[in-house]
Amino acid sequence: MQRPALNGDIDVDVAIVGAVYTGLWAAYYLAASDPSLKVAVLERDIVGFGASGRNGGWYSEMFAASPAKIARTYGKQAEERLRNELEHTVDEIGAVTANEGIDCHFKKGGRMMLARSSAQLLRARQEIDEARSFCLSEDDLVLLGRSEAWAIVGATDVLGAVYSPHCASVHPARLACGLA
Repeated sequence: MQRPALNGDIDVDVAIVGAVYTGLWAAYYLAASDPSLKVAVLERDIVGFGASGRNGGWYSEMFAASPAKIARTYGKQAEERLRNELEHTVDEIGAVTANEGIDCHFKKGGRMMLARSSAQLLRARQEIDEARSFCLSEDDLVLLGRSEAWAIVGATDVLGAVYSPHCASVHPARLACGLA
């Protein structure tokens, strides 16, 4: 495919390189904060190219480090702010897609981590205990028993599960195109 040549000056206030989630969300919020801004998103390939357009389509409050590690490193208040922002982000994505009419199949159904061995069930209980030490209630994270977990997912050999409501699924390419 031949790309058009850019001749002359382009009249923009902000140029963002990359029509992937980081660039698209940045453009969205810049335009929302100041509608007079001329924002251009530049992309070499197609909108949502790479991981943004073909990831698993999950948005959750999960972070790559445990709450205890974050609190040890940055303090308990920082851990709480991070967790609150991550939870809020899931709802914010839902609000933006609804308000903008982006048909990306957003569905906030939560996440479950199944325990299928006694070791996994022990880790699940430890996760719940740690969550309670950080003042998370059953509204944020709950340990489901065997029958509760099975009733939701129908998986075999389930001993229990950790459930959080702070997770949503989307169609990643539809979200990227909708933001664009």
